Amino acid sequence: MADYYGYARSNYFRVKDMARFKAAMDKCDVRIITGVGRGRKGKVALLATGEAGWDSSYVDGNGKEINFNIIDIVAPRLEDGEVAVFMSIGYEKLRYLAGDAFAINNRMECVSICLSDIYSDPRVKKLGRNITKAEC
Repeated sequence: MADYYGYARSNYFRVKDMARFKAAMDKCDVRIITGVGRGRKGKVALLATGEAGWDSSYVDGNGKEINFNIIDIVAPRLEDGEVAVFMSIGYEKLRYLAGDAFAINNRMECVSICLSDIYSDPRVKKLGRNITKAEC
């Protein structure tokens, strides 16, 4: 059996209150990068530090598993007009590749894209009839 390895990061975005944002991200197994330079000053980005991309749970002090979605944590903390983009990629022994991206704002409006959507995209279907999947 092969292991799955995932990697994930976000774009740079502004948050309303940095101290509260950092406290909220404490259990999410992410590294917060502070932006510097042109277009990034005053913004932050997130890097997933686990081996499976964005974590979705943690164990609290009582041994209870707590489920979460990083989008639900970040969205309400974004400044007005900011859009956070979360990208993730992963693979299992190169037999299967996965990738997706989510864009959110502080009104919880979300757009998502998945790499496997390529197979059903009408623009791709126009290219020809013989489309096989990139997997074993």
